[in-house]
Amino acid sequence: MKKHCILLMAANPKGINRSALDREVRCIQDELDRGGHRHCFDFQTRWAAEPLDSLREVRKLQPTVLHFAGRGEASGLVFQDADGRPQVVSAEAIAEVLESAGATVRLALLIACFSEAQAHALLEHVDCVVGVRGDISPAASRSFAIGFYGGLSDGASVAVAFRQGRAAMKLEAASACLELLVRNGVDAERFTLTDEPKVPPCPVCNKDTLKVHSQSGNKLFLVCESCFKSVKITHDGSVVLKVLVAGAATIAGIEALDYVHAHWADWLDVILSA
Repeated sequence: MKKHCILLMAANPKGINRSALDREVRCIQDELDRGGHRHCFDFQTRWAAEPLDSLREVRKLQPTVLHFAGRGEASGLVFQDADGRPQVVSAEAIAEVLESAGATVRLALLIACFSEAQAHALLEHVDCVVGVRGDISPAASRSFAIGFYGGLSDGASVAVAFRQGRAAMKLEAASACLELLVRNGVDAERFTLTDEPKVPPCPVCNKDTLKVHSQSGNKLFLVCESCFKSVKITHDGSVVLKVLVAGAATIAGIEALDYVHAHWADWLDVILSA
């Protein structure tokens, strides 16, 4: 299964404190790692972003999510020039990047001051856009990101994740006016980035509490949040080679391999086919 690339571009021209952006990026990575669908995302960051970087990186990475973090003005988003000085890029220029090279981008986040107008300009090319009306502080930006990306990684729709982002801001006593814009014909309540089949029940306790913990090569590791048993599956193409449940070769008297083929075959073909 191909992962959804999240491309975060951060511009920190001279005079901008990078430490706040560093902390926000770490928080986003932590939230993505905590979620039950962490295997669905590839988080990429590009620092000291210059205007042409937006075209180069969108063309190269083909992201599903494009996130701009930094400063904004009524006239556009603030990148930096080759000398590290602020350089404003208009909404029209960003829209042309998406039109010409951003066919894969479905969600854009412009988490910068006064980015509402830019968000409206991008909506012609993207299913959903988050913009900011007025100012936004580093604390509010970070809190929103924690709630939003935590929701996405747990399988929430874009609309639900947006509401969780706003809830996180309130919990941290941070305020900002963020707006979720949705293109005509798109249902943000049903728009998710975790569209693979539901994880099967735990083979030990049979509860729907099994979570993907990590994936390494052709090995998939899962942990049950109910009985705390671990599952390791080795997969080669469409053939399951071995399953170990807490070191046991059988599950309730049934050979583990037979159990996996009977109950998990379709799910494994999707999850491990990449």
